[in-house]
Amino acid sequence: MSFDVVDGKDVRVGIIRTRWNEKHVSNLVEGCKKALKECGVKDENVFETSVPGCFELPLAARFLALSG
Repeated sequence: MSFDVVDGKDVRVGIIRTRWNEKHVSNLVEGCKKALKECGVKDENVFETSVPGCFELPLAARFLALSG
């Protein structure tokens, strides 16, 4: 299966990571950043923050979405 070329040069992305299970979460975040770079998303358009665990993820996502 093939996909059209994705132009991410004007896309802004927020990554919210947990501090729990650092090894696995770090691997996931690095893979995400690699994929974003392949899609043309600029490094300065990627915002990354962390929360203690999974219970804080929904609230962090809400704050990030409301921040514009």
